[in-house]
Amino acid sequence: MEDTELQTVETESPAAEEILLSNACEYNEAHLAEAVRQQMRQTRRVQNLLLAATLVVLLVFSVISWFRLHETRYLIFGGVAVIMGLFLLYMLFVLPGKSAKTQVEKIRQKTGGISFRTVFRESGIGFINPTGNETTQVSYRTVEKAVPSKDLILLFTADRQMILLDAGRFEDGTEADFWRLMNEKRPGAVPKERKA
Repeated sequence: MEDTELQTVETESPAAEEILLSNACEYNEAHLAEAVRQQMRQTRRVQNLLLAATLVVLLVFSVISWFRLHETRYLIFGGVAVIMGLFLLYMLFVLPGKSAKTQVEKIRQKTGGISFRTVFRESGIGFINPTGNETTQVSYRTVEKAVPSKDLILLFTADRQMILLDAGRFEDGTEADFWRLMNEKRPGAVPKERKA
């Protein structure tokens, strides 16, 4: 999926500014699959819930109508509801893993590895690729959401980038320091349960 691919636009090196906090993260299949699932939950939550509810209603209606009227068309409606439900489950649970496998290879070819480092400075967030070059700098004001998931913290930006942070691999501080920093720099992006 294009939304999660890394943008590696060369920028000028930031001034020798103090690093407040940093994070190391492997952009491996498991992490990317988790990120894609979270992204789908964040961006298509309402649509997925509406579709699932519609399919359940259609299936229940079809079963009840078939038992009452014994007309074949209700079996067809029920079959369509089941097929669409299976497709929805495929999109939510299988497709992210397949997409992640493809993305890992693209990232590896493009950057020479899958280990990235994110640095947090007073002026913004820097993204360092496996070769040690800082390729992207993001302003705190462009971060729209910081979403904790199973093993990761995902930063969604206004320009549809997604930065992965490994919750267990903060350097120069801890995860608690990260949430304090985000509450200071971009409180609107912090989830309610992490507000200061």
